[in-house]
Amino acid sequence: MAAFPAGPGCPHVTGWLVMAHVDEPRDSGAPAARGAAGPALAPAGDRVHPADDRMGEALKVAAVQAEETGGLGRPGRPVNKRSPFFIGMTAAAGVAVTYGLVELVIRARSVLVLIGLALFIAIGLDPVVAWLTRRRIPRWTAVVIILLAGVGIAAGFVMAAVPPLVTQAKLLAAHFPQYLHALESHDSALGRLNTRFHVQQQLTHLLTSKGSALASGVLGAGEFVLSAAGSVVIVVVLVVYFLADLPRIKLFGYRLAPHTRRARVILIGDEILRKVGGFLLGNLLTSVIAGSAPICGCSPGGSPTRSCSGCSSPCST
Repeated sequence: MAAFPAGPGCPHVTGWLVMAHVDEPRDSGAPAARGAAGPALAPAGDRVHPADDRMGEALKVAAVQAEETGGLGRPGRPVNKRSPFFIGMTAAAGVAVTYGLVELVIRARSVLVLIGLALFIAIGLDPVVAWLTRRRIPRWTAVVIILLAGVGIAAGFVMAAVPPLVTQAKLLAAHFPQYLHALESHDSALGRLNTRFHVQQQLTHLLTSKGSALASGVLGAGEFVLSAAGSVVIVVVLVVYFLADLPRIKLFGYRLAPHTRRARVILIGDEILRKVGGFLLGNLLTSVIAGSAPICGCSPGGSPTRSCSGCSSPCST
């Protein structure tokens, strides 16, 4: 075997070459005789497998390239990106990534819905914040003012809705024995309905047979109320965050557009945000007016139905 210098940059190749030298048969004159007789007549223990010959050749070439290039050899041909294998692998990877993204969106849809709702509300309230900032009010102060105004409106609606509910609940509790007596009487309308549809028997059967189901339903309703309250808190916190940092959020979104079209994207995006803000503010104002009319005792047509709470005269539009 010819000796190839293996530089210090590739000691593992040197070790393989030493093993190849050890595995080679010694020169004792017998190989000439075997060569004359042919490889088929050589003893089975002295035959060299073709794979070992190719491995030895590869080790010698690796040693030469390590000496010439400093240890890593010469790079081969680049991968053919038009080969069917490469195209198939790229398509499979694209399908896998798309499936993973869709699955991620499906699993996180509840959180994404809350984030989208908060962003929509923040975009709708941004014109009010911008109007306040143009009056030389700091943005965080404008956000706090909007937050306090929203809390005040919500508290006003709750204070307007709770007293009638409490009054109706008290009236129901006070007249409940009369309703039971009327249900058992055959002369009243409730009694006739009970006789025809067996309302009392069905209610009794429902309470006795499905009491646990009703209890679980009450617990489920309580869980739903707590979940809704938590979602409201999350939306409020996200709205405050988006309102305080909406200019930078818009700039980040505009950076995703190509530089050649970024100016037009900015103009179109600002116009869309203004339209969305006007739409949301218009609906909010309409809701406030529609909610205030029953409290003040005015019918939609403008005719007074009853006097306002604390007022001496009926309302009129």
